[in-house]
Amino acid sequence: MSDSLPEDVADVLDLVLNPDEPAHDALRRQVPRLRVQSRCKCGCGTAYFELDADAVEPAPTGPGTVVAADVQLFTETGECPGEVLVFAQGGYLSWLEVCSWSDDVEVNLAAARRWLQPHRPEPEPTAAGGFGPRRLHEPTDNTSSRHLIELIRSSGLEVDAVEGHDPGPSVDAAWRAMAGFGVEPSATLPLKGELAGVHQLWLDHARQAGVIGEDGTFLLTAVVTGSATVGWIRVRLTETADVSRLLDDQGRIEFIARSSSDGHICGVTAEEYDYWVVALSL
Repeated sequence: MSDSLPEDVADVLDLVLNPDEPAHDALRRQVPRLRVQSRCKCGCGTAYFELDADAVEPAPTGPGTVVAADVQLFTETGECPGEVLVFAQGGYLSWLEVCSWSDDVEVNLAAARRWLQPHRPEPEPTAAGGFGPRRLHEPTDNTSSRHLIELIRSSGLEVDAVEGHDPGPSVDAAWRAMAGFGVEPSATLPLKGELAGVHQLWLDHARQAGVIGEDGTFLLTAVVTGSATVGWIRVRLTETADVSRLLDDQGRIEFIARSSSDGHICGVTAEEYDYWVVALSL
């Protein structure tokens, strides 16, 4: 897609950004202006981008940080050891992340590049005697879950359980809603200002929106590797909780809380100049 990018990064972006989807097509048009600013030192191939935003048009992904593309990786034997995610911030390509769920299969960008080439895992028999797509048997104690749980615990919230993709609006649906066109904040705080008031401001709006249960529990997701795949984590408020500690890898507060019983959500996203507290009903 671009001579200015490393070949592995360019190839994977080409494979995961679908030209038939308007948002992906707009992101693809940014690639010729894209540069790799840095790469993860662990060898996974994750790449953080630098982009001249004045030279390209933003994609219709909405404000804040969103997962613009999320593609599971299937090996030649049909195993699913990880995924590739493309993140956008404010409509601009931000980073390409390689996530591993396996302790046995090495997952990196070179492997992802190979596995993303067109092929399909063997189908599994269905109860009716036919065949359906192979189901992903995701381990509950995977790296993505651990990272998300560690981040949540560092904020002082108590983790009750990994709910995953329980009935109700999904994590992806919540992020799409938060980034939707026309969404307005319920409250704002300066992005580079004092963060001491973030927790109470969010908590007031979350309670008003009906997100916090009578027992202090709610569902939560935050921006860490593989969080969309992990799904919702059931958490409980504590006296020491402070959601301003729910930072992404760029040091910005990004999370969504959801009611355990319905589709009310209240989250915080980092915009160009401010943090937005957004409350919605899905």
